[in-house]
Amino acid sequence: MWSFFSRDPSKDFSFDIGELVPSLENKSVWTLHKGKRKGSNEEVSVFVFDSKNNSEAQIEIAKAAVKRLKTLRHPSVLTYLDSLESEKLLYLATEYVDPLGNHLENLSLEGPQKDLYIAWGIFQITRALSFLNNDGNLRHNNVNIWSVFVNSSGEWKLGGVEYVTSVQDVNPPFKFISPLDVYSPREE
Repeated sequence: MWSFFSRDPSKDFSFDIGELVPSLENKSVWTLHKGKRKGSNEEVSVFVFDSKNNSEAQIEIAKAAVKRLKTLRHPSVLTYLDSLESEKLLYLATEYVDPLGNHLENLSLEGPQKDLYIAWGIFQITRALSFLNNDGNLRHNNVNIWSVFVNSSGEWKLGGVEYVTSVQDVNPPFKFISPLDVYSPREE
């Protein structure tokens, strides 16, 4: 009976967590890992948040991001699969994606074809933002190259929902990661 209470809950997570995808350090509260669904070996992405080494406010932001992503369903928003919270870590499994910054560095398209691809991606992100603003009455507050992801089909997906607020909120949220300050609106 005692072993039940001392069990590691991450063993019940239906995804295996693989290698770290370098790029989100100092750009997100999450680290991004490649993953696979147990049983089917379907590729997924697993975002990991270290609860032990972050403040209570950052933990609340990460938990809010999980709740928000769980409820937002749109073809241009990152697809939530599952999540798990343990004492030390918070796991968020999504469809398999690459950060847009990494994707653009490795993009083999040239000239007008590359321009059309980028225009199509920007269109997909504007559709996601329109959905958030018009249908959800929400403001993203963190649109940047590190909050946009590209799935295996080449579709751009809006993620980085840690700082989403209601459109009625007057004060933008405080961003704990200083490199993200460049994406904050200027005060008037």
